[in-house]
Amino acid sequence: RKAKERKLKVREILTGTQADLSFMKNVTRDEYYNLRLVAPGQKFLTDNAIFGDSVAFFSFTTQLFVVVITSKEIAGSLSALYEMAWQSALPVQ
Repeated sequence: RKAKERKLKVREILTGTQADLSFMKNVTRDEYYNLRLVAPGQKFLTDNAIFGDSVAFFSFTTQLFVVVITSKEIAGSLSALYEMAWQSALPVQ
């Protein structure tokens, strides 16, 4: 909802865990928010966000923490990797 209000386009790749499947049922997909699923058996151990020239890595272990790196080169490289992941992820109907 906030992404739509701010006209930010968000694409999220989920892993198909029970938490992700529950989340998918409660989120509205539209021109500002879209999601896909990784192939079965694939998983992510962290959450990541790319915004502008920054990337954020979120760890949800016993001690929650976030690492933010601001670098045009790193953000560009991770954006390219994300595009490859997005293309190989499975669209959600």
